[in-house]
Amino acid sequence: MTPYRRKLEQVSGQLKPAPEPDVSGWTADQVLLWAAENDQYEELVRRINEQRTIRMTTPEENEAALRAAGRWEEPEPVAETPAPQPEAPPPAPELTPQQAYWEEKVRWRFRTAEDYADWENGEGNQVEHEYDPFKENDYDPFGRRR
Repeated sequence: MTPYRRKLEQVSGQLKPAPEPDVSGWTADQVLLWAAENDQYEELVRRINEQRTIRMTTPEENEAALRAAGRWEEPEPVAETPAPQPEAPPPAPELTPQQAYWEEKVRWRFRTAEDYADWENGEGNQVEHEYDPFKENDYDPFGRRR
């Protein structure tokens, strides 16, 4: 047998579809998994969809069919119950000293453009003193002497 013929038989064997196993003892999940693994899932779904017919029905048609079959149950009339009286809200808990201070002293306000002006001008990150304690003491935090 020539190498070409061997390769041809090998490729033709790979292209043949896998034989369908006996699925009589398999669960539906196992059948679907086998079909998906062997590229037969779409065919299986197509065959299943051909067997079932889906027809849209209105609620009235559904009710008429259930009445004809004797499976329609008339809803029992519901007696109206009076609405419960709303309960009084519970009393507010007493404030802690810190909460009382905040209630009395703190006034919240929205930020305005003036609040952001200092940062835009580069003045927002200044400290109160104008000296550098490291520079005055000839100290370099990186260990270099000046």
